[in-house]
Amino acid sequence: MMNNIFSFKPTLLCKVGLIKLFVLLVFSSNIFGQGLSTDSPQVKVIGKITDERVQLRWAPTDPMAWQLLNEYGYSLEKVTTSRDGKILATPERETLAERIKPMPEAEWSKAHQENKDDQYIGVAAQSLFGQTFMVDINAGNGLAQVVNAIREQEARFSYGLLSADQSTTVAKLMGLYFEDTDIKKNERYLYRVRSLVPDSLQVVESGVVYLKPEDYRPLPQPWLPRAVYEEGSVRVTWDWMILQQIYNSYWVERSDDGGKTYKALTEVPFIQPSKETPAPVMLYADTLGNQEGTYYYRVKGKDAFGEWGPYTDPLKVEAYPVMGYVPELEAAENLNTGNIEIEWNVDPKEAIGVYSLKLARSESDKGPFMVLAENLPVEKGGFTDIAPEPSNYYKLAAIGKNGKENWSMPKFVQPLDSIPPTIPENLKGEVDSLGAVKLTWQPSPEKDVLGYRVYRSNELKGTYVQVTKREIPATAFKDSISIKVLNRKVYYKVMAIDKRGNPSDLSVPLELTRPDIIPPSPPVIVYAKSTAQGPSIEWAPSGSKDVAYYLVYRKSNQQEMERWELIKEYGPVLSNQVFTDSSVFDYENYYYLMISVDEAGLESVPTKPVAVSKFDTKKRKGVTKLSGAREEKGIVLNWKNPIGGDFGVEIYRSVDAGPLRFYDKLKGESFLDQNIQDAHTYHYRIRLSYEDGASSEFSEPLRVKI
Repeated sequence: MMNNIFSFKPTLLCKVGLIKLFVLLVFSSNIFGQGLSTDSPQVKVIGKITDERVQLRWAPTDPMAWQLLNEYGYSLEKVTTSRDGKILATPERETLAERIKPMPEAEWSKAHQENKDDQYIGVAAQSLFGQTFMVDINAGNGLAQVVNAIREQEARFSYGLLSADQSTTVAKLMGLYFEDTDIKKNERYLYRVRSLVPDSLQVVESGVVYLKPEDYRPLPQPWLPRAVYEEGSVRVTWDWMILQQIYNSYWVERSDDGGKTYKALTEVPFIQPSKETPAPVMLYADTLGNQEGTYYYRVKGKDAFGEWGPYTDPLKVEAYPVMGYVPELEAAENLNTGNIEIEWNVDPKEAIGVYSLKLARSESDKGPFMVLAENLPVEKGGFTDIAPEPSNYYKLAAIGKNGKENWSMPKFVQPLDSIPPTIPENLKGEVDSLGAVKLTWQPSPEKDVLGYRVYRSNELKGTYVQVTKREIPATAFKDSISIKVLNRKVYYKVMAIDKRGNPSDLSVPLELTRPDIIPPSPPVIVYAKSTAQGPSIEWAPSGSKDVAYYLVYRKSNQQEMERWELIKEYGPVLSNQVFTDSSVFDYENYYYLMISVDEAGLESVPTKPVAVSKFDTKKRKGVTKLSGAREEKGIVLNWKNPIGGDFGVEIYRSVDAGPLRFYDKLKGESFLDQNIQDAHTYHYRIRLSYEDGASSEFSEPLRVKI
C-alpha cells in the first residue's frame, strides 16, 4: 500500500483538501484556458518555450477519462508548420512519444526517496494507487455508495492534478509532462496530445498547442502587491487576475531581520481562485499580535511547469502593540466656582499602545462631542472646564499610533442653575385674511435655552393663555385666530424656558389687528332742509369704531341717469355734523346720500337718498355796471344783465327832488330816455322782474344832470 511505501502524512492531504473545490477550475480554467465542460471529455494542453526547450503540460477535463487515460495513456505528436518565416507546404510530422502513462509504483517510490521535501509526490501517489481516498465508500448502501464512489473519484482526480500543478516531478510521474529539446529558433511547432483510450470505452478529444520561439517571456513579478498593518495584523494582497494565465499558485514570505532572511508563512502555497471568483485580489493575513518593529513581506508565483517567478519588491510595514486599553475618568462641579473638574488616573504601564489622550464633551450622551483638549500625556492628569453647558457628558479617549480611539464611558455632570434666561425681544407678527398668524422673535442669548412658550389675549391687559402645547425650540410660531369677532385686536407674549425649567418674564406684548371682513354701519341722516345758502343736511356718525372717513354724494333731480358725484369727505367724527351744499346756484331739488369707510377700506351700505333744494327768497341777481350819458336825442342808459333767467328790465326814474317812480319796462341792456328837459337832474335805478314772480334788488342809483 502506498501509505507504507511513502510514510505519507494524512495531515498534508487535509490541508490541501481545504482548497480541493478550487482545483478543477484552477487546472482547467486558469491554466488550460477553459473550464470543465459537460460536453465530451477533452485533453487540454499548454506549452512554454525557451531557446533550449519546449515544456508541455496536459490534463483531461473529466475524472473518468483521467482514470482511463492512466490505463491506456497518451501519444504525443510534433508538427513543424513553418521555417524561416515561411509556412511549409507539407508540414513535417514527428511522433515524440507513442505512449505516455503514469510511472509504476517503483518509480514513484524512487522519486520519493530522492525528493523527500516534495510533499506532492505522496498526495499524487495516494490518488493513483491508494486503496481509499478520504471518502468512505462503504458508508450506506445503494445510491449512497454510488454517490460516495463518485466523490472519491473526483477527489482523486482533483488532488492528483493539483499535485501535478505544483510539482514538475509529479507531472512527469503522472504522465502529464514532456520536454522537447530538439527545437530551432527559425521554426514553429504544433504539438498534439491524443488519447489512446478506445473510442468504444470513451471518446476523448485531442488537445493541441501552437508555439513559436518569440513567444518566450521571462516570468513577471506578482502584480500590485501591498502590505497594510492594522491592529496587530498584516494584510498582504496582490492582483491575481492580471497574471491568471501565467501563475497558478503563490508563496508568501516574511522577514523579521530587516530583509536579510525570509521564511515561508504557510506549509502550502496559495492556490489561485477561478475566473468566476468576484474579488480580483488575493489576500493573506499575517497575525503579529503585540509585536513591535519593522517587518518585510514578499510574494512569488509558480506556473504550471513548477517554475517560480521572481519575488515582488520587499513590502515594508511598521508594527506596533495592539491598543486595548480603555481609560476611565471622574468629573464633578466645583460649587465655589461653578467649573467642572475632570480627573483621570492612567498608568503608562497598563496603557500599552496608547500614544496620547483626548478629552471631549457633549450635551447629550449620543453626541456630537466637542474636543476640549487633545495630545494629552499618557499619565495621571486633569482638566478644568470653565464654561460648562447646562448638561455635560465627558469622555476620555486613548489614542493609538494609527489613530484608533478607545473612548471611556461618558460621565454626566449637571451644574446647579436657578438663573432664568433673558426675555425674548423684537416680537413681530402678521395676520392674513384667513386668520393665520405668523410670529417671530429674537432668541434669548443663553446656550441652555430649552425652548419658548407663546401666550395670547384679546385684551392688552387681559388674561394671556398659553397657545403652545409645549416648549418649542424655534423662534417662530404659527397660530390661527377667529376673525369673525367684534374685538379687532389680538395680543401675544413670549416666554423663554431653560433646560432646568427656569422661566423668563413674558415679553413686551405684540398687538396685531384682525383682518376686517365686516363693513361698517352707515351714518344716519337726521334731517334735511333748504336754506338760503343751499341744501343742508344734519347727520350722525356710524356706530362702528373702525370708521376711517365718511363720503357725501350728490345727484341732480333733472339728471336721473347721472352718476353720483362725490362732493364732500369727512374724517372720523364723534358727534353730529351739518353739511350745507353752497355749490348749487339754482333752486331745483338735489339728492344726497352718505357712506362710511373703515380702516380696511370696507364701505357701508349707502344711506337712503334725501331730496332737498336751496331755499328760494325770491331775490335774484340784478344788473351791473349801470351807466348813462346825455346824447343828441336824449339820455342813453347801459348796463349788464345776469347770465340766465327769464326776466324783464324795469326802469325807475325821478326828476330833481321828486319821488322815484316806475318809468318803463323792456328787454335788453340799454334804454333811450327822450322825455327830458334842460336845467333838470334825472335819477335812474333798474330792477329785474322774473317770470316766477321773483325780482332783483334795485341797482345802484344813476344821476344825470342836463
